[in-house]
Amino acid sequence: MISIEQTNMCNIHCTMCPNRMKQREQGYMKNTMFKDILNQISGNPKDERISIHGLGEPLVNPDFIKNINSMIEHKFTNVDFSTNGLLLTGEIADSIYNNPCISWIKISLNSCKKKMMETINTGSIFEIVVKNIKDFIGRKPECKVVIQKMVTPETVNETAQDYKDLLDSENFILQTIDMYDFKGNQKTAFNEKLLGCNGLYAKDIYIHWNGDLVGCCCDDTNNQTYGNISDGIYSEGVNALRSFYQDKFRGRKYSFLPLCEICLNQGDKNGT
Repeated sequence: MISIEQTNMCNIHCTMCPNRMKQREQGYMKNTMFKDILNQISGNPKDERISIHGLGEPLVNPDFIKNINSMIEHKFTNVDFSTNGLLLTGEIADSIYNNPCISWIKISLNSCKKKMMETINTGSIFEIVVKNIKDFIGRKPECKVVIQKMVTPETVNETAQDYKDLLDSENFILQTIDMYDFKGNQKTAFNEKLLGCNGLYAKDIYIHWNGDLVGCCCDDTNNQTYGNISDGIYSEGVNALRSFYQDKFRGRKYSFLPLCEICLNQGDKNGT
């Protein structure tokens, strides 16, 4: 997978999102940089997954439409992104629903109940998001639509039928994300994700909005950056440093990987 962050800015503040760490300068990926990345990766298989979101709301990027349209000439076929749905309307929705590159989008609704949704997606507006989803699905987009449900003690009894009734449609996939145990304590889901990578740190390519290359989608620290797209995504130097970090990860040599030390040690304490 290649992940190309559109921005690390967001228009809401979800309770479980690592965006709240905000340790990096904020900005968005301009179309000139995005096209440079596409040119560098265009030799890869066209069905390789390309994710165009990161630690921010991609639709906030003023160049978002230009960026996804730039992918058409490269004929990519497996592009996806996540959104909170607030801006999924108008010209943005027009550019997505029949874009041949977009295979699926995930909309983080998180609850089919207004109060709970607006608690999880702090700053969001339930009615607007639901309307945007209904309007988008009603256009019968070529891409798959995935609706995210956050499983908490308050939402555990929400059913797929509840979401179908809310959205007046069955043309979506419901994805459940379990972030909490049933005592209401937040799980270390991101720790579990790191632990689940089986030592393949930096196997996927994560590109921040400013072109920095990092080994983990949760890394918002700049402590484990191994290059920049200006160095060449697949250049000898970048590949060597990527391999260096992979080796240190396998050996759990945390002096080189301060973020992994925090994340993995916390996971170990929780028995994950």
